[in-house]
Amino acid sequence: MVRNSEWYHTSTCRESLRALLDGLARLA
Repeated sequence: MVRNSEWYHTSTCRESLRALLDGLARLA
């Protein structure tokens, strides 16, 4: 259960970071 939650958290973090980088790329 903890492992699954950790994986989900990491996946969400990675998705957010990717979206953030995409936004910065568009601004630049």
